[in-house]
Amino acid sequence: MYLRLCVLMATIAYGTAVGHCQTPQAGTNQITFQSYTYSDFRQLLARETPAATITVRANLSFPEGAKDRYPAVVIVHTIGGYREANEGWASAELRKAGFATLTYDSFAARGTTGISTSWSAGIVSAVADAYAALRLLASEPKIDVDRIAILGSRLAVKWPI
Repeated sequence: MYLRLCVLMATIAYGTAVGHCQTPQAGTNQITFQSYTYSDFRQLLARETPAATITVRANLSFPEGAKDRYPAVVIVHTIGGYREANEGWASAELRKAGFATLTYDSFAARGTTGISTSWSAGIVSAVADAYAALRLLASEPKIDVDRIAILGSRLAVKWPI
């Protein structure tokens, strides 16, 4: 009986997770943007030369309803990395509400699956990526530059700052 209950719970949990996973929509464009890797916040805040320049692959997705310009949200992943069931689900829900969304994986751009160097370097690189993504959206003609936000785990910023 216990085994059957465990199997049933696992099946429900798996089905729920799969149900939230979204495949790229027809209105999704795969794009890239340039960002930087820094060794610490001091280096970023002092505007010193970054340790490396990184090309980040991203998905820019639009809602189904056609408009001239869309409000947009940059969705920053957690320290667990990009997960379709987390950031992908948030992106799908925001698109239903009429927002364009930009999702990306900071770790994949650096050839890792998580914060591998140090906590500080990983966080500062995530901040650099978020603002690089925001600058990219601000230059997109289909995006309303006065209505862009960054959203992530304990992070919400309205553009312009």
